[in-house]
Amino acid sequence: MQQYSTSWKPKARREEKEIYDYYEVRKEGLGEEFLNEQERVETILTKYPKIYQIVHKNIRQAALKRFEYKISFVVNETQKQIIIIAVTHNKRHERNWKARG
Repeated sequence: MQQYSTSWKPKARREEKEIYDYYEVRKEGLGEEFLNEQERVETILTKYPKIYQIVHKNIRQAALKRFEYKISFVVNETQKQIIIIAVTHNKRHERNWKARG
């Protein structure tokens, strides 16, 4: 099994930082817990990206377990790369990430 590398779109990294900051303000250490959960899911993505369903065109999504967020990503088979395009709240309207794919 070949592992995929990951890259992040700048907007997705900004979203990650905003979510981290939000949780840290609510409770010290909660932002770190969010990042740990996100990293756990990202590790799964690098090994088994196709277990996640395509939700729009070539965009797949992976839900975080403890937090109400999802990671939207595309798979580049040629380069064996996962491109993370968004980290969004489950209740956020999909038009916020659909255009990024």
